[in-house]
This record gives sequence, structure tokens and C-alpha cells, in this order.
Amino acid sequence: MPRRTSSPYGALLEAYAAGFLKDIRAAIDVIKATERRYPNDSALPAYRAQLALLLNDREQVREAIDKSLALDPSEPTALEARAHYRAGVESDLDGALSDLEAALKVAPGSTSIWNSIGNVHSARGDMRAAEAALKKAIALDPIDPVSHGNLAILYLDQSRVEEAKREIDLALAADPTFDVALVARGRYHMQTGELDKAVDDLLAGTVSNPSYAQGQVLLAAAHYEKGDRVPSDQALDNADRLDDNDPVISSFRTAVAIDDYDSEGAIRNAQEFLRRAKARGGHFGSLSANQDAGSTLNNAFRLQGLNAWGEYYGDAVFDPFAGSGYVDQTVRGSVNPFANSYAHGGNVVTNGQNSLSYSSFIQGLLLDPHMLSGRSRSANLIRRPFFEGSLGGGFTQANGDTGYVAEGEVQSFSNLPFPISFYGNVEWETDFDQRPSTLFGFPADLDTEGRLLRGNGYLTASPSPNDRFVAYANHSGSDSDLYASIFGFPVASVKETSEQTNVGVGWSHTIGFENVINAAVFYSAQDADSFNTFTGITAKSSQETYVAAVSHSIGMDDLTWRYGVEGGWIDTRAQAWSGGAPAVPDPDEEATYGRVYVDLLHEITPDLKAEYALFGTFLDGDDDDVARLEPRVGIAWAPSDQHWLRAAYSRQSLSVNTPTLSPVGVLGLQPNEISTGLDGYVDTVALRWDAEWTQDFFTSAEFQHQEIEEPRIAIPLSAARSRLRRSDRSRQRDREPAPRPRFRPVLDARLFHLRERGPDLANLWRALALRAGLGGAGGADLGQRGQCLGDARRQLCRRTRQRHGRCTRRLLDARRQPHLGAVRQAFRARTRGL
Repeated sequence: MPRRTSSPYGALLEAYAAGFLKDIRAAIDVIKATERRYPNDSALPAYRAQLALLLNDREQVREAIDKSLALDPSEPTALEARAHYRAGVESDLDGALSDLEAALKVAPGSTSIWNSIGNVHSARGDMRAAEAALKKAIALDPIDPVSHGNLAILYLDQSRVEEAKREIDLALAADPTFDVALVARGRYHMQTGELDKAVDDLLAGTVSNPSYAQGQVLLAAAHYEKGDRVPSDQALDNADRLDDNDPVISSFRTAVAIDDYDSEGAIRNAQEFLRRAKARGGHFGSLSANQDAGSTLNNAFRLQGLNAWGEYYGDAVFDPFAGSGYVDQTVRGSVNPFANSYAHGGNVVTNGQNSLSYSSFIQGLLLDPHMLSGRSRSANLIRRPFFEGSLGGGFTQANGDTGYVAEGEVQSFSNLPFPISFYGNVEWETDFDQRPSTLFGFPADLDTEGRLLRGNGYLTASPSPNDRFVAYANHSGSDSDLYASIFGFPVASVKETSEQTNVGVGWSHTIGFENVINAAVFYSAQDADSFNTFTGITAKSSQETYVAAVSHSIGMDDLTWRYGVEGGWIDTRAQAWSGGAPAVPDPDEEATYGRVYVDLLHEITPDLKAEYALFGTFLDGDDDDVARLEPRVGIAWAPSDQHWLRAAYSRQSLSVNTPTLSPVGVLGLQPNEISTGLDGYVDTVALRWDAEWTQDFFTSAEFQHQEIEEPRIAIPLSAARSRLRRSDRSRQRDREPAPRPRFRPVLDARLFHLRERGPDLANLWRALALRAGLGGAGGADLGQRGQCLGDARRQLCRRTRQRHGRCTRRLLDARRQPHLGAVRQAFRARTRGL
């Protein structure tokens, strides 16, 4: 030990030596003795606070900080110590950042302050600011291994593996035994697919610092990725013993339980994850602040089929800047209030995907493009390169007829030259169905035969840390035959074919923290043909939609603004022939479509939220002009952590067949979807009460009151007469003698419907309604749900009833394993305090 010192600075050196030769408490004793000799020195209690933090002596930390700041309110070491306390103990990230910025004004050249600023920004999710702060720390002290190690981990969070490797090498060159750098190199090897090297480095890092709990978590992940479950469980248990308050450990166990289809284990660990996360208080104290916890709970409960319980957590923790929140919206959907499907299995009780679900999915990909693909053989704890394919097939039997199913799938992820993900699948299917009915008052049999071929392709990339790219293409083609027979004799048949193609390209750019701009171009094409042998009517229809969209989301403290504009044009064509004569003299129509919107999310308090939105929609077509303002407003209140009350009003109308970048729903509430005509709209008042009474008992009650203007509701297997609204010009022509019956197509909210003109065309309308009802979209609305006229897929494909259903379900199934989940969060809390 050095001799007795004669200055405060000398006392600090003596304390430093005591800490190495004895222990931290000995160092604190040295500083306490020196404080009595120099009672007016503000630095001594500040350094004592830093040492007390290492012992988790919270009372002494607060006392020492208060004493130092009382002597000098601008003491940088005391401000830095209080920032560590606020961030690490109270989880007050904003307060910690404020203290560090105040300390920086006094000591702008402090490497440790810049390093701490980088850690706090990383915990807040502001990766751009975190990178800048860590680079500043490195510029001030290029041989400091701590800043290099933290920057390496930041790069690994963003899958920037080459840049991470450079920082790891610099850190280990400065200190070959630095535990954080060794653990970071182990994670680097995991993310490059070198699992054996990863385990070696992680073992070295945890030996270098046996108390490093996050290193044990990563070691458990490396063993798990190799398939070594026993050492993985042992390392995770070690991490839990070192830090039994760490929510990351529970998140890890939840992901593994979900992959093992252990529903009870998944739910219990997910609930423990939330309990630990909220126990941190501060920034994480309320349910709404725990986005990862909510998504984890959503996945765990859905595994057991407890969808309403999962919806509650997905809605409560929605974050407009997190891709997982939008995927929660995708799987949430809404109820279809009409039991009007020709196919078996319709459900008007539980939520299903609606026409806006795919929009939520695309919005989620723009924020987190690499959740697109995931390995199927294990939980995706760390995102690492892979290439995976699968083939499947089977057959079905229906009344002696055999149907076949075949499918293939390919997905991959690569870190180089920058993160790129790919997903593609192809499916082919034939299906048969038979059921009794009546025709002309006689018992009849209806036999259907359908063939379906569809494919999906997605490519996503992150060419820079702040730019994301998404491209997709979907194509489906189907043809179906329906035969009606009386007493075994065929009397009528309806033959239909349809094709649909969807293509989109999107780009997302992060301007700054909670400041994101998205842009996309979408294209959709639909074609359908049908022939009714009973009536002799042939119908052809097509539609092409082109839409460009731009949106901007920006957070301002408790306010989040989302606004944008989208527009394009829609070309439609519909024609029917009876006896070889066309029924529509002018079958082509073009319309211009546009929408502007502004949406405000307002977090009034952690337990009280509101959302206000105003949409402006217009359509300028050959026959119809629509211009409408559509307000939306909602409020949500959590009187306790176990109850959540919501109320919302919204008006919705025109929707096209391409995705939208505009917000979906109000505070998580999505109106039941009802198709309307051009001038129609749906006013919805929704109320919902979610209550988690115990960890085993949950109730949810939702009420919706909807007022519908000009509904278009399908009536399958019905040829009832339908009186359609007439335009003013139609009424004028009704007063004049009409030379012959005429039809003219006009754009509908989904696709188009036939509007009656001139005298009553009952017979022709009945024939078309019969064709539509038997074949697909249904009676009065031949384009309902965005399908072409008579798209047989919704009726004949039992295995999926949503246009992008199979692909979306597979993508969501990959996401059910929280990729990066445990380990990413672990390293965001990594070396705070170093």
C-alpha cells in the first residue's frame, strides 16, 4: 500500500490500490477517511458513489451523490454516478441522459461519459445517436477497450458483422483478457455460423469474468444453437443465479418453450418475463413500455389458442416504431360478422385476418425486414446465416373423389455484403366437395372441383443501418367447376377461372430517433372468366390498380404523429355476353384514387392513452365522384395492471386491393369488416374490456355497433332479386324509353358491381347472381373482399381462406420464435456502468 497521502487526488490513488489489493469495501473506507480530512471536496463522495454502485449499496450511492452535488451541483463524476443509478436501478433513461449531458458540459473530453451516453441511447433504441457517442469516446481514447467492445455489440445488434469484427479486434488488442470483447467475439462467431468458435470464446469470456450474467446467457444460446440442451440449461441456470431479476432469462426460456410446443411453460415464463421487466420500474414500469414482453406474451398465449389473451398484450404494448407491433396487428384482425361462405369452417366468433392485415404485415417488414425468415428447426435466438428448403404433399378424400396438395418452400438469411432475407413458396392444390341443395324445388346435388396454383416471393434487405428495403410478388391462379344435378341427371354447370397478381416495392429510412419515413409503390391485377351452361351467359372481368404511398412517423415526447398521402388509379373492365350479344356497351372504366391522413397517438399518462385521426378519401371515376372526411377517435384506460378499458369511434369506406401505409384500427380495435359501395361507409362504435383476474383466468368482452351506408353483402347459393342503387343519370334514362336492356360497370369499394340501368333486368341479374353465388364472391357484390368475380379460392381452398394466408401464416410462425429476443435485450443492457 502507498504511504498516507496528502491530497484528495492522492487519496483516490490509495483507494484504487486498496480496491485491487483487498476489496472494494476497503477502497470505500479509504475515501470515507479522506472525506473527513477534506470535507469540501466534491469529487471524493462522487467517486465513493461510483464504487458503492459496484456493491449495489443503493443507500450509500444516494447519500454520496447528494453530498457531492450539494458541494458542487456541476460535479461531473457525481452526475455520471447519478446517471448510472438512474439508468441501472431506477430505469429512468431520460433522467440518466439528462445527467450525462450536464456532465458533458463540464467534462467534454471524458471517455467514460461518452461511453455511458452511448449505452443509454442504445437502451432507448436510438442506435444512430448511440453509435455517434461511442465513436466519440473512441476518438478521445483510441486504446480504450470498453468503447470498442460496446460499439462492436451495437454493430452486432444491426447484423453489421464486418464492422463489429474490426472493433472486437481493436478491443482485444488493447486487452486480450477483456471479458466483454471475448463475449462479443463469441456472439460474432454465432452470427457468422461458426458455433464451435462461438462456444470457445464465450467460455473464455465467462471464465475471465465468472460473474458476467449476460455472458452466461449467450453461452446458453450458443449451446442451444448447437443442439446441446444440457449445457445450455446449465449456463442459463448459472445466469439466473447471478441475476434472478433479469427478464432476458425468462424471455430465453419462453422462446425455447414455444419452439418445443410447451404451451404451459411458454405462458409461465412469459408471465415471469413481464413481471421482471415491470419490476425494473422507471422506463419499464408500465405495461405499455414493455413492447418485447407484450409480443412474447402474445406468442405464448396464441400457442395455446388463447388468442384473446394474446390480443390484449399485443394491443396494450403496441409501439408504432417496432415491427413486432404491426405483426401483432396482422394476426389480430377482426371478426367477419356474416356467416356467408360457401366453404365449410366459417367463423363469426373469433378474429381472423381481414383486408388490412396484409397492410400491417408490410408496415412491420418495413421497420424490421429480417423477421421475414427464420429457421424452422430451433428457436431463432440469434440471427445467423442459413438456407432452408422444404417439400410437402398430401391428398384429400371427398365422397370418393381424391384431391391432391403439393408445396415447396425456400427461405434464407445472409449477413454479407449486408443483411438480406428471402422467402418463397409455391403451392398446388385440387379439391372436391359435394353437398345437397335444392333447385327448382327439387332435391339436387352440388359438386365442385377446384384447382389452385399460387406462389409468393419476398426479398428484404438493410443496405445501411438506417435504410430498409422490401419487395414482394404474389400470384395465384384458380379454376373451378360446379355441377348441379337432379336425381343424378346434370342440369347446370358453372365454370370459372381467375388470376391475381400483386407486386410491391417499399423503402424505409430512419431519419433519427422515433423519426421514420416510409415510401412504397404497389400494383395489383385481377382477371376472372366464367361461363354458365344453364343460362348461356359468359362473363369476363379485370382490374389493375396502381398506388404510390408515402408516410412519416415522428415521436415527440408523449405524442406520436403519423401522417401521409397515397394515390393512384384503377382500371377496370367488366363484360357479360348472353347469346353472343354483349350486355355492357362500354365495359372500360378508369378512376383516380387518393387518400391523405393524419393520426396522433397521445400518451396522456402511463395508464391513459388516446388516439385521434382524420382521413380524407377521394375517388374520381367516369361515373362517380367521392370526396369524404373520415374521423377516428379512441381512448384507453388501465385502472390497474390487470384491467384495460377501451372505446373507439371510426368511419371507414373506400379500400383498394393494394396494401396501405396508413394506420390500421384505433388503439388496437379493428372494426368488423363490411364491404360497401362507392358512396357507402361504415360507422363503428367499439367498446372492449380486457381483464386478467389471475395468471390463469382472463376475460375479454367486445361490443361493436355499426351503421352501414350502402352495404355489399355476399349471398352465396342465392339467386334472389337484388335492387341496386341507380345513379342520377340512370334515373333520367328510366323516364325515357329504352331501346334495349343495358348494363354498365362502375367501380365498387372492393372491385366493381353491376348497376342496373333501364328496365328491370331480373332474368339477367338472377343469372349473374347465381353465377357469382355459386362460384365465389357472392350475390350482390361480385368483388367483395378484394377478389375477382368468382375467385374460387375463398370457397374451394379449405386450407387457407385469405389471399396471402399461407405465406403470412408461415412468416408469422417463423416470428413466433423471438429472433434475437433474449440475447439482443441482454446486450442492450450490456456494459452499463463500465
